Amino acid sequence: MPVSHARVNAVTSTDDEVPGMLEVLAQVPDPRRKRGRRFVLVFVLGVAVACVLAGAESFREIGDQAADLPQELLARLGGPCHPLRRTIVAPSEKRIRTLIQLIDAARLDELTGAWLRALAGAGRLDGLLTAIAIDGKWLRGIGDGQQVKLFAAMLQEEKVIIAQHAIPEDTNETTQVRELLDPVDLTDAVVTGDAAHSHRATAAYIAGPEADGGRASDYFLYVKGNEPTLQRAVHDAIQALGGCEPDHCEMDYGHGRIIKRSLWVTGAGDLDFPHVTQVARIQRDGYDAAGARVSKEVVHAVTSLDAGRAGPADLARITRGQRGIESVHWLRDTAYREDSDTGYTGNGPQVMATLRNISVSLLYIAGVTQVGSPYLTGVPLARFPRRDSLEGADDYGALATSRDRRRVRRRRQAHVLAPHWLVPIGPSGVPRAGASGPRACSPPTAMSMARRVAACTSPVPPPASMVTSAAVSTAPMSEPITAAASGMSRMSG
Repeated sequence: MPVSHARVNAVTSTDDEVPGMLEVLAQVPDPRRKRGRRFVLVFVLGVAVACVLAGAESFREIGDQAADLPQELLARLGGPCHPLRRTIVAPSEKRIRTLIQLIDAARLDELTGAWLRALAGAGRLDGLLTAIAIDGKWLRGIGDGQQVKLFAAMLQEEKVIIAQHAIPEDTNETTQVRELLDPVDLTDAVVTGDAAHSHRATAAYIAGPEADGGRASDYFLYVKGNEPTLQRAVHDAIQALGGCEPDHCEMDYGHGRIIKRSLWVTGAGDLDFPHVTQVARIQRDGYDAAGARVSKEVVHAVTSLDAGRAGPADLARITRGQRGIESVHWLRDTAYREDSDTGYTGNGPQVMATLRNISVSLLYIAGVTQVGSPYLTGVPLARFPRRDSLEGADDYGALATSRDRRRVRRRRQAHVLAPHWLVPIGPSGVPRAGASGPRACSPPTAMSMARRVAACTSPVPPPASMVTSAAVSTAPMSEPITAAASGMSRMSG
């Protein structure tokens, strides 16, 4: 029986309008009884998103950040005015924590993932190949000593998380590809995964026809020793080329290292794997400043993309993009210290991971790449209101504790960035009729957002160690290595 995989997007209307963040969060069901509610759920979630966007790492820091949010921002988040104080009171840490632990985490992931996908794709031309990376991540900061593993999908080019799924305890991520990608629109998309996903069932689901329960899309999967028969077949197909020059070669001089990446591609022939059309070998050679090779790595891959849709350069870009989802997971572990706090119970771990995904994705959409960097948050304190305990503090050194300094630094980021995703926009990035406030999501908005953040940062340029560069070259190995080595020698001198 034919099965339709047409996706019903809950966050866009018939005219492809991208709604504001509050309209999306308002669709999350409230687990509380109607009687006795002081704050509506959408307001509590909006405050939590703003605080995590400001860098809050735990429930306690979310409570601290919420108490520091200005009245203007609380009003835009839909906060009610207190009948006696005549001000908008932010929810407490306990109120935010108990609600986060009770709400439907799966529904929140579905809504926010579809919204971020629409947000990142505003103004994007139809028919372009979209690369979607999938990978899992363990969450170790659980209150009862257990561990939770989440499976996520990310747009490679924008580094935006568009889906997340909690993996059951009795299985692993290799069996959950269908559950993760079922809500995701895979039209004109290629799904990339590491060697753990190079299974026949995964390939048949992604590239198989819809009549057979597949998605009629494409895949690019690494192949390693967990599939020895497939690995040997791919190796023999590449070796049959006879040691020819690579089809694509590029050099990377960033991060204080020199990496040469070479790619060989050939047709799959009669390779026994569902819907495979091409196989590839990727070789990564690492060199020191003197030009001596210090490392070598060789991996293989299979793909359902034919040569007409993806040439060697396209496959090289897709190969490097798979590691982008690991960088987002690394960012959650470092900038947000995801595994450090052990106070998460109930649905708290998954919802907090969702809030961090929203924060990181919004920053990348806005063009911010130095997440948590002092060059982003170095705004003069006088620009924003301070709490009474911080009166008279004109620099970080004057603050009493490191916690106060961290709170001020993150509040700066919240004031600069938080209000920019509350306004609904149309398909071309134009705000909806009747909406007020700054635009977001369109390419001009990303640039203006970046300019506004840059105008508020310190004039001191970043150190040379933070500057990275990449170049593509097909020249012989000796020339780029020699040039890079001499350049690094001048920098060290």
